[in-house]
Amino acid sequence: AITAGTMATARLGSGTASSTTILYGDQTYKTEPSSGLSQYFFAWDSDTGGVSGDIVLDTTTVNSGSNYATGTGLYTAPSAGDYFFQVNFRRGGTGSATIYFELNGTQQASSNMTYSGTSSTTATFSLILTLSTSDTIGWVSGNNIAPENCKFFGWKMS
Repeated sequence: AITAGTMATARLGSGTASSTTILYGDQTYKTEPSSGLSQYFFAWDSDTGGVSGDIVLDTTTVNSGSNYATGTGLYTAPSAGDYFFQVNFRRGGTGSATIYFELNGTQQASSNMTYSGTSSTTATFSLILTLSTSDTIGWVSGNNIAPENCKFFGWKMS
């Protein structure tokens, strides 16, 4: 039994101990896994006024891989996998607003928000999709919304 002192890494497991490997429960040193998130973006808009139809947000805070196009409002999948997307938007006054995601120009899912009163109402809509390489995803509003209060973001999960 070892009761004191420093143990050599070779006695802990097989493989090479280094700053880029970790010791797994099976007593092998392996490369540390990545965080899992890749190909992420966060888009918002600096315009004021109302818009409906295809929502094009003209500014990105982050745009890993430059896959979100500020000119079209579309995100293009750089590789196949599962992706998470979310939109946030705000409306004031009284009425309803319908929004939906489009995959390659085809509606995928929709959400309806009813709002009333003098203050603004904020809605959030999320979706997970399995995309193929070069698929595009965007979002559409069937009603007039204020783009300066809109956010669109997402990332590749796997």
